[in-house]
Amino acid sequence: MRLVLLALFMSFSANGQLGAVKAVVTKSDGEQLEGFVKNVVASKPVSVVSFATTARGKFQNIPVWEVEKIVLKGKKELLIQEVDIDNGNNNLLMLERVDRHREFSLEKKRLYLELLVDGEVPLYRTRLDNIEKFFIRDQRGKIVQLLFKKFLWKRHPDYLGPDRVEENNYYHGQLSEEARCLNKKGKFDPPEYAKLKLVAYFKRFNSGNCGK
Repeated sequence: MRLVLLALFMSFSANGQLGAVKAVVTKSDGEQLEGFVKNVVASKPVSVVSFATTARGKFQNIPVWEVEKIVLKGKKELLIQEVDIDNGNNNLLMLERVDRHREFSLEKKRLYLELLVDGEVPLYRTRLDNIEKFFIRDQRGKIVQLLFKKFLWKRHPDYLGPDRVEENNYYHGQLSEEARCLNKKGKFDPPEYAKLKLVAYFKRFNSGNCGK
């Protein structure tokens, strides 16, 4: 029984927050509300923000378009933004969810975007349907996804070999244009599409330590 409860707790923690969490809510007009939020689920589109001034108070639903961001206890900052997202799965252990098309398929979703690195070009992360994707605020002020996908090569009907995995590294061009950071050898070496690698890259870029 304890193992079941622990598994449920870990599952909920991965998807968002359980219960009331102390937070500061910044509305679209700049007004700040200090209190508590609940039902912050980072793996699903945002519809409303449930807010109360006390943890045991009456929670009211604030329309999501009236909220700009939430800063949770512990300084975790969640931006609420309508974005174009390609949410394809790059996990090759689930081949049935890896498609055979190089092109991206974008849909508009209003999501929680967790701020990972602040600065001239901030880095954000979301986990829609528990699939990790990354976004930046480009130099024009727009939130855009760093686009990357793995796909299965469309093989010829007569080819009997195994499926070949290929990659569309479109985000390399985005980094080169929006946040170009050269290494010690003076070369542009884009990082892997993974949280730790991207965080390290954007920390170097935003701190002015490129080439060092």
